[in-house]
Amino acid sequence: MLERDLAWFGVSQPDKRRPILPDMNDEAILLGAMYVMEGSTLGGQHIARHVERVLSLTQGNGDAYFRGYEERTGSMWKESCEMLRTKVPEDKSEIAIGSAKAMFAVFGSWMLQ
Repeated sequence: MLERDLAWFGVSQPDKRRPILPDMNDEAILLGAMYVMEGSTLGGQHIARHVERVLSLTQGNGDAYFRGYEERTGSMWKESCEMLRTKVPEDKSEIAIGSAKAMFAVFGSWMLQ
């Protein structure tokens, strides 16, 4: 979706650099990282509406990345939270939280580039 948005704005040679993701060799680590990625879809809905208004975009044209799941965003978020509740045992909650913090740091450093 991000590549589609970049093409919409005429970017033919996107920057191919990618963030270095933390190792995700454990279910609690993976789910902690997914918490951050799935949570970003909620904020993306707000960002999409804002850029549509400010840049006079139409939904899905230049803001598809931020639209993500569109009308399914809320239900997908609830499903993600339920997965965390059922798949991460109490003794691994600190691992999941640490992974979420690491993913926030990855996103932050990527945006600063």
